[in-house]
Amino acid sequence: MSCWVVPTLAAELWRLPLDQVLQRMKDGLVPTKREDGWTFIDVAPASPRLTTSSLPPELRPPTFTIVQSDDTPTPADNAEEAQLAALTAAASDPEILSPVDEEEPGTLGDWRAARARNARLRIPPRRQS
Repeated sequence: MSCWVVPTLAAELWRLPLDQVLQRMKDGLVPTKREDGWTFIDVAPASPRLTTSSLPPELRPPTFTIVQSDDTPTPADNAEEAQLAALTAAASDPEILSPVDEEEPGTLGDWRAARARNARLRIPPRRQS
């Protein structure tokens, strides 16, 4: 794949003086091109060329494979079920999920009150001696 760089970078990559690189450009020994007022040199002209496939979408190979489950439980499934059961039990326990304020369900409340409440719980940074 081509690698187009400016002549100064080509000189650094090839460990040649810039004058010698410019002379090779004049002699036509290195491939060059001009774009937007810049001159570029191909520092890897003999590298392999990459081509892209222009196949229609229906003939392109798949990029993924769908995995079918055989519905046999695995130890990981059992662990997930145990975690879900524990979380469900915790959610039904009123002591664990007691509200901090007696606000109506479904309302967000006043953000200033929540900010003041959290500010009281904040642990300040250590004092530097």
